[in-house]
Amino acid sequence: MKNIAIAATTCWLFAFPCVAFADPAAGEEKADKLCLVCHGASVREGRHYTPVLEGQPQAFFIAQITAYTSGKRTGDTMRTMAGGLSAVDAQDIADFFASRQAGPYPGFDVAKADAGMKALAQLTCRSCHGSEYAGNGSAARLAGQNPMYAASELRSMRSGKRLHPTSDGGDTIKTLTDDDINNVAHALASLN
Repeated sequence: MKNIAIAATTCWLFAFPCVAFADPAAGEEKADKLCLVCHGASVREGRHYTPVLEGQPQAFFIAQITAYTSGKRTGDTMRTMAGGLSAVDAQDIADFFASRQAGPYPGFDVAKADAGMKALAQLTCRSCHGSEYAGNGSAARLAGQNPMYAASELRSMRSGKRLHPTSDGGDTIKTLTDDDINNVAHALASLN
């Protein structure tokens, strides 16, 4: 029995080394040096088309880092930043952001958010992103997201520039007008 436990532990450590040794405290230090210049306070001030990373699920974060390094997602800055991360670094940073509290995005447009809630109710986003849009595994946290970033990504998905992981969600996104997209982005920004 002892040999089975040792074998199982050894396999787990080698199969998932970044999970076994993840360190959110180290992730904070790494994020401070690499991520928070763009994804920190300036995001919450609405100065960038940069996503809010607080509260993002670890699996989603890791999947996005992998997408940048493999070229599935474009962006020279992110490709460079992601390319310099080891698996342990990425997991540490993912754990740090996942552990942070996210809330509504400050300065969202209330009228657009109200209109966006009606459009959002017609979409199937909750089936993957959760009933509170807080993310789930490899599905992003949408609640509290920067509305400029969310609108930009929705437009990219609508045009086919960025693929939506589910054909159903992607097909639904293609029916949204620019006003719908802006309103939905503000509705998501308003959520806790």
